[in-house]
Amino acid sequence: MATIDPNAPVAASDIADYYQALLGREPDPEGLAWYQQKITQQLSHYDIYRELIGSEEWHAMPAVHRLRNRLHFMQAFGLTEQLLAERHWFHSVALADGTMTAGTKPHDILRSEEAIVFRDDLTGKSVLDIGAWDGYFSFAAERRGAASVLSTDHFSWSGPGWGDKAGYDLLHCALDSACASLDVDVFALDPQQLGQFDVVLFLGVLYHLKDPLGGLGKAAAMSRDLLIIETETTHNYSDEPLMRYYVGSEMNNDTTNYWAPNLACVQAMLKDLGYSQFDSTPNFPYRHKHKATDGDRLFRYIIHARR
Repeated sequence: MATIDPNAPVAASDIADYYQALLGREPDPEGLAWYQQKITQQLSHYDIYRELIGSEEWHAMPAVHRLRNRLHFMQAFGLTEQLLAERHWFHSVALADGTMTAGTKPHDILRSEEAIVFRDDLTGKSVLDIGAWDGYFSFAAERRGAASVLSTDHFSWSGPGWGDKAGYDLLHCALDSACASLDVDVFALDPQQLGQFDVVLFLGVLYHLKDPLGGLGKAAAMSRDLLIIETETTHNYSDEPLMRYYVGSEMNNDTTNYWAPNLACVQAMLKDLGYSQFDSTPNFPYRHKHKATDGDRLFRYIIHARR
């Protein structure tokens, strides 16, 4: 549908198109007659749109269908920004029409991280994104040629985090993505059920886990070879493996942040989990961004680990 003025009067010839696009069917005679009568009252395109999405039939449709159809209509109205502004985003993702989700994490930082995370060719690879949230890295992996991508989350989709899955689903529709998704906790991941993956992403997850070694072990079990971790670290002056526990909201004013290991600790844990090759890259510009309330300096790193 071409871009239209949402406030312009709707024509009788548009009604069937609206039914087909929003409800997936031709209008029944009674409904068509009712809307044609309403049109004489100079109803706008947006008025008809709101009438249809307020119907019982609309709300009985699967949520993903409602989301897809609503997105297409908002794009037709030139109101994509309004739709994106209805929710709180974590990832800042650019859509094809030039609009951008207003994420807590800026787009330039995500692009910088993406270049480090996906420094190796993904063509033909299977990718598991643990803690996908709004899906930036899942969709980036797909864009970079991954053969298949499975996005998983629970903490930020239906768990104790402040997010939900609506953002991921909206972007999945907007980007016409083929990524699969599964709401599953890190500790419920099972290679017997899901298989193993060529590349496993474990980005921004480790420090949220009360049992970081156990969670890292779950990610490792899903990995056929390459495991990519992005995490807060601290006490990197020491070659001894150390991990600090943060009480309450000490780390970044977030009560769901518990642990920050040093790089020696991350490497030691990975060795115990069967990895032998490690490469750690400072996550600029995040490297010096965060600190704990007691002044303890935190450094974010991206670690590539291979068996």
